[in-house]
Amino acid sequence: MTDLTRNREIVQTFYKNMHRGDMAAFLAAIDENITWINKLSPPIPFGGVFEGKEATLGYFAKMNEAIRMETFEIESVIAAEDGIFVTGNETSLVKATGNRYTMEWIHMVRVQDGKVVYLREFNDSATMMAAF
Repeated sequence: MTDLTRNREIVQTFYKNMHRGDMAAFLAAIDENITWINKLSPPIPFGGVFEGKEATLGYFAKMNEAIRMETFEIESVIAAEDGIFVTGNETSLVKATGNRYTMEWIHMVRVQDGKVVYLREFNDSATMMAAF
């Protein structure tokens, strides 16, 4: 099995565990020094750069305070030399406004020594902002 294939399988399992809410598996899959990036502008309250497991957990806490994800679907997982690219879509409810948004997204994930060390989200922030 090549490194690209192995890393692709690690990322697929990572997303399955995250989607199921298996926090033990999620935490086991991410590196202590993970960098998680989701650059979003106000009024969206959970954008930023999060360094390390604790900060990443803080990101999810902020996100879960602000939205309730109703659907989260993965469309493709593409292995490339620079990382694994995951495409998908989600529908979420903004708790403060009662508005929903549906958007497509792309995540770039890097794996090192069997752990997720980097994840960068590219979201349709205009669609998100309209719901906030």
